[in-house]
Amino acid sequence: MTDDQRAIRKLVETWMDASKRGDTATVLSLMTDDAIFMVPGREPFDKEIFVAAAQEMTGVHVDGANEIVELQLLGDWAFMRGRIDMTATPPNGKPVHHRPLSCLLPP
Repeated sequence: MTDDQRAIRKLVETWMDASKRGDTATVLSLMTDDAIFMVPGREPFDKEIFVAAAQEMTGVHVDGANEIVELQLLGDWAFMRGRIDMTATPPNGKPVHHRPLSCLLPP
């Protein structure tokens, strides 16, 4: 494994830990403005849409895990495809389980 691959894997780990803590600011700091998310059943969406969705999740407890399915380094560009198995529990609500989600994250 290369240093870049280790760094990307660490970024994903940090992202998941921040998500579980509800630390949206850290999650947003980990992505570039040109990040693209690809989720089954939806058109690809960008960071701006992610931010709007995150704001709607205020107070929701998130737990889960991320499996990296594909990680490609192409010179100074990279992408990752993963599966996120997550449960979101709104305040005073029932847990909602989602899986799998996929995303594409340019470096």
